[in-house]
Amino acid sequence: MVAFGVLGLVAAFYARRTRTGAVGTGLSWVGRMAMTCYVLQNLIFSVIFYDFGLGLVGKLPVEWNAWGTLAVYVGVALFLVFGSGLRLRRFSRGP
Repeated sequence: MVAFGVLGLVAAFYARRTRTGAVGTGLSWVGRMAMTCYVLQNLIFSVIFYDFGLGLVGKLPVEWNAWGTLAVYVGVALFLVFGSGLRLRRFSRGP
């Protein structure tokens, strides 16, 4: 129920606005390349965290697991947002 409430607040906020701003623009880039970003996110995280890749989960100290994972997530999310923006300069949609 809380998730639906937050979703409703975000929808109401953006429904009343005439422009999207920087966050809305970045999210629209990801939205236009949603499937590509979803698949690429899963591949990147698999390579970073699992043993067949870098195996970061086993290398981080236990007390850093939450913050380390959050830092990697933010970095990958920003990479996907800006990568989507670069791709959409040349093409109208994702592959």
